[in-house]
Amino acid sequence: MLHRVEAALPADIAIFAAAVADWRVANAGEQKLKKTAAGMPPLQLVENPDILATISKLQDNRPPLVIGFAAETQDPLQHGRAKLTRKGADAIVLNDVSREGLGFDSDNNAATFLTEQTAIDLPEMTKRQLADRILDETMSLRRPQVILDEGLSILAAGAARERSPLAPRN
Repeated sequence: MLHRVEAALPADIAIFAAAVADWRVANAGEQKLKKTAAGMPPLQLVENPDILATISKLQDNRPPLVIGFAAETQDPLQHGRAKLTRKGADAIVLNDVSREGLGFDSDNNAATFLTEQTAIDLPEMTKRQLADRILDETMSLRRPQVILDEGLSILAAGAARERSPLAPRN
């Protein structure tokens, strides 16, 4: 999958909303493994390429914005911030998957949109609404911002659509 992502570049924004499995079987069989009296056969695993980290750390052709996701079950904020730094992404959408009634097997979810400077709480809402909010937060990273520095006004580069592409049309 890494090669397909690299082939799709350049891109203005890369959102890695789902992780490929961290591990895969080292030697995939050509046929189904049958049950035997000996029990389960030994399986050797190898690590899959880390697509988010690879794209985030590109020297050439890196998208201006790279967004990743983190599903955490303990110390979510601490682990989410560590992942943000380790992967080199511009933002991480942090899901605390230990929360009852949210995420898996639910129409609702909640998240925290993490950047190096911020942690924006996205409280419980439908998954569709959450997707819109995540896109809004992502686009806000590209909106022009006026920065005041010792009396000088500097316009930070970036342009954004005013509406999420998933938002309902009037």
